[in-house]
Amino acid sequence: MPPRPKPLVAEPMAQTTVRFPHALLRRARIRAATDEITLQALLVVALETELTRREKADARRLLRRSDRRATAHG
Repeated sequence: MPPRPKPLVAEPMAQTTVRFPHALLRRARIRAATDEITLQALLVVALETELTRREKADARRLLRRSDRRATAHG
């Protein structure tokens, strides 16, 4: 079982309404129960993880582009 996510450092929470496919929501509820965490905590960690992954991928992509331009012109 993965460790419980650490609570966010007194960051205010915003409330929103999001629609999920039923099957995905069911899987998320089961995973949260299995990991003994709240569904909210699971979704916060999942969203943070995905956004961090995409930001890193974007940064690598930009770095590769700048490297290509430097070697093409140099």
